[in-house]
Amino acid sequence: MSAQNLADTQRLVAEFTRSIGCSLVDWFPMLAKLPVCLQPWRTYWEKIGQFHYKVYRAWWDPVKKQIDEGTAPPSFARMAFSVQKRNSPEVSKMPCILLCS
Repeated sequence: MSAQNLADTQRLVAEFTRSIGCSLVDWFPMLAKLPVCLQPWRTYWEKIGQFHYKVYRAWWDPVKKQIDEGTAPPSFARMAFSVQKRNSPEVSKMPCILLCS
Protein backbone atom coordinates (compact mmCIF):
# COMPACT_ATOMS: atom_id res chain seq x y z
CA MET A 1 0.00 0.00 0.00
CA SER A 2 1.37 3.38 -0.94
CA ALA A 3 1.43 6.38 1.34
CA GLN A 4 -1.09 8.07 -0.96
CA ASN A 5 -3.48 5.10 -0.72
CA LEU A 6 -3.24 5.24 3.05
CA ALA A 7 -3.82 9.00 3.13
CA ASP A 8 -6.81 8.66 0.78
CA THR A 9 -8.30 5.88 2.90
CA GLN A 10 -7.86 7.93 6.08
CA ARG A 11 -9.56 10.88 4.39
CA LEU A 12 -12.39 8.64 3.21
CA VAL A 13 -13.02 7.28 6.70
CA ALA A 14 -12.88 10.76 8.23
CA GLU A 15 -15.30 12.17 5.64
CA PHE A 16 -17.67 9.29 6.13
CA THR A 17 -17.76 9.52 9.90
CA ARG A 18 -18.12 13.31 9.82
CA SER A 19 -20.97 13.07 7.33
CA ILE A 20 -23.26 10.88 9.42
CA GLY A 21 -26.38 12.89 10.16
CA CYS A 22 -24.94 16.22 9.02
CA SER A 23 -26.98 16.72 5.86
CA LEU A 24 -30.50 18.10 5.74
CA VAL A 25 -31.43 15.14 3.56
CA ASP A 26 -30.51 12.79 6.43
CA TRP A 27 -33.20 14.43 8.55
CA PHE A 28 -35.68 15.29 5.80
CA PRO A 29 -35.35 12.59 3.09
CA MET A 30 -38.17 14.11 1.05
CA LEU A 31 -35.76 16.92 0.08
CA ALA A 32 -34.02 14.46 -2.24
CA LYS A 33 -37.13 14.59 -4.44
CA LEU A 34 -36.66 18.28 -5.17
CA PRO A 35 -35.37 19.21 -8.62
CA VAL A 36 -31.57 19.00 -8.69
CA CYS A 37 -31.28 22.76 -9.20
CA LEU A 38 -32.91 23.23 -5.77
CA GLN A 39 -30.47 20.89 -4.03
CA PRO A 40 -27.37 23.03 -3.36
CA TRP A 41 -25.85 20.28 -1.20
CA ARG A 42 -25.83 17.75 -4.04
CA THR A 43 -22.65 19.03 -5.72
CA TYR A 44 -20.69 18.65 -2.48
CA TRP A 45 -21.91 15.10 -1.87
CA GLU A 46 -21.38 14.04 -5.48
CA LYS A 47 -17.78 15.27 -5.28
CA ILE A 48 -17.22 13.25 -2.10
CA GLY A 49 -18.90 10.23 -3.69
CA GLN A 50 -16.60 10.40 -6.70
CA PHE A 51 -13.56 10.53 -4.43
CA HIS A 52 -14.79 7.55 -2.39
CA TYR A 53 -15.46 5.60 -5.57
CA LYS A 54 -11.92 6.35 -6.79
CA VAL A 55 -10.41 5.14 -3.50
CA TYR A 56 -12.43 1.92 -3.47
CA ARG A 57 -11.61 1.26 -7.12
CA ALA A 58 -7.90 1.68 -6.34
CA TRP A 59 -8.28 -1.23 -3.91
CA TRP A 60 -10.66 -3.26 -6.06
CA ASP A 61 -9.10 -3.09 -9.55
CA PRO A 62 -5.82 -4.89 -8.73
CA VAL A 63 -7.70 -7.67 -6.91
CA LYS A 64 -10.18 -8.00 -9.77
CA LYS A 65 -7.32 -8.20 -12.28
CA GLN A 66 -5.62 -10.98 -10.27
CA ILE A 67 -8.90 -12.86 -9.99
CA ASP A 68 -9.52 -12.59 -13.73
CA GLU A 69 -5.97 -13.77 -14.47
CA GLY A 70 -6.24 -16.65 -12.01
CA THR A 71 -3.29 -15.40 -9.96
CA ALA A 72 -5.16 -14.15 -6.89
CA PRO A 73 -4.14 -15.82 -3.63
CA PRO A 74 -6.90 -17.37 -1.53
CA SER A 75 -8.93 -14.56 0.04
CA PHE A 76 -12.43 -13.46 0.95
CA ALA A 77 -12.56 -11.27 -2.17
CA ARG A 78 -11.60 -14.13 -4.48
CA MET A 79 -14.10 -16.50 -2.90
CA ALA A 80 -16.93 -13.95 -2.85
CA PHE A 81 -16.28 -12.87 -6.43
CA SER A 82 -16.19 -16.43 -7.75
CA VAL A 83 -19.51 -17.21 -6.05
CA GLN A 84 -21.12 -14.00 -7.31
CA LYS A 85 -19.67 -14.33 -10.80
CA ARG A 86 -21.50 -17.62 -11.28
CA ASN A 87 -24.76 -15.82 -10.45
CA SER A 88 -24.35 -12.47 -12.25
CA PRO A 89 -22.01 -11.24 -14.99
CA GLU A 90 -22.58 -7.61 -13.86
CA VAL A 91 -20.71 -8.14 -10.58
CA SER A 92 -17.38 -7.23 -12.10
CA LYS A 93 -18.63 -3.66 -12.58
CA MET A 94 -19.79 -3.23 -8.98
CA PRO A 95 -17.24 -3.92 -6.24
CA CYS A 96 -19.66 -3.02 -3.45
CA ILE A 97 -22.10 -5.80 -4.39
CA LEU A 98 -19.74 -8.33 -2.84
CA LEU A 99 -20.27 -6.76 0.56
CA CYS A 100 -23.94 -5.92 0.10
CA SER A 101 -25.28 -9.25 -1.05
